[in-house]
Amino acid sequence: MPTPTIDSFVTYEQAKSLKELGYNEKGYFFYSLNFCDDGTPVVVHKGFAIPPTNEEMDDIGMENHISAPTHSQAAKWLRGRKMSVEVEYNVGKNDWYCRVRDMHEGYNLYYKFGHKTYEEAFSDAISNAIKIITQNLHIR
Repeated sequence: MPTPTIDSFVTYEQAKSLKELGYNEKGYFFYSLNFCDDGTPVVVHKGFAIPPTNEEMDDIGMENHISAPTHSQAAKWLRGRKMSVEVEYNVGKNDWYCRVRDMHEGYNLYYKFGHKTYEEAFSDAISNAIKIITQNLHIR
């Protein structure tokens, strides 16, 4: 598996929202507030033989750390919540588009064209899937 680049990870804000929604998967990377000088969270490799979850990091006193899943890891977790995050290239427009689909009903909940990169489109879809889940939690 190739080493992920910074563009492969969800943003810090997305990671925080995913944690609040229950994301607790094992992963080798995390965002840290301890390793930065200017307050900007940085992605750090955990260095553990067995990667901890968000909950395990909190339990061992790593509260300033949040799992940094890749877009693919976040999309897999979202599929478990019946949200499909999809990105495709639009040949006619020479750009990327994304959508979030409800896997229960099969219809689009979010759809947008015009992204310059695959990563930008993937990040937009993840942000909107998080927003939709959060809104649905407030409705219940």
